[in-house]
Amino acid sequence: MSTYSQTHLEHLTAYMVAHLSGIVLDNKIDAWQENAQLMVSGENLGNGGFLMAQWQYNAVVSVEGFPHKAMDPRYLLASVACWISEFDPDRSEKGLVDPSVSVDVLDDGNVDVTIELELCEDIQMIPDSLGLIRYQGTQYRVQAVPIWTAQEAEITHEADR
Repeated sequence: MSTYSQTHLEHLTAYMVAHLSGIVLDNKIDAWQENAQLMVSGENLGNGGFLMAQWQYNAVVSVEGFPHKAMDPRYLLASVACWISEFDPDRSEKGLVDPSVSVDVLDDGNVDVTIELELCEDIQMIPDSLGLIRYQGTQYRVQAVPIWTAQEAEITHEADR
């Protein structure tokens, strides 16, 4: 079962730091949310779980003092694009716009880069007698609802009978 350990924004930020070989240090990158919206659903996902809401927000990632002459800035942008492709592939289905980038020149070798993008996260719950949330008479915890996938199937044809 998958539990939530990080928001998309936390995961994106950690991904960028990890993939930019020490050029982007974790103390030079900051990230925050703006203009969040909670879209309530309550959709029954089976297995006793619910999609309670989608949490959509504008994410801002600020990289201070990016050494654009020491590292091609396309690496920074590619890290964001790779993360989106791998971990947020259904953006277009959710109507999320592509990221925007702004650059503020500090000196001949360093720039501050601000990347803004929309993110949308499901808030799912599963039954748990020790869970913190009571919904429709049952206790729940916030966790991704497990998806059961068939391991094998049998196909029959009426004419074969």
